[in-house]
Amino acid sequence: MEIARVADHNADLRRSAFKLNSPASKAVIEQFLQIVDKGEFIELLIASVTTLTYLSHTFQATEMRIIGLLVQLLDDKAVVVIREVVVALTMFLGEGGG
Repeated sequence: MEIARVADHNADLRRSAFKLNSPASKAVIEQFLQIVDKGEFIELLIASVTTLTYLSHTFQATEMRIIGLLVQLLDDKAVVVIREVVVALTMFLGEGGG
């Protein structure tokens, strides 16, 4: 999560550490997506959503798999989860993604 936070503000790091065609990067991102999909542990869920938010510059705004998982979380009863999801969706659909 911390690497993603720094990468959010450092395009060179983002390009080198989170290349979408890199097998290692794909594996890490897949793990975050699985955590979001399962949504079992709130602390881990929030950290994963936050990390995806940091990485929103890496993805295309049309990345429907990520957006779909985030939208599903809007039904979560925990306000803190909903808040993180709204921030993430804002980044993906607004200023961040693309």
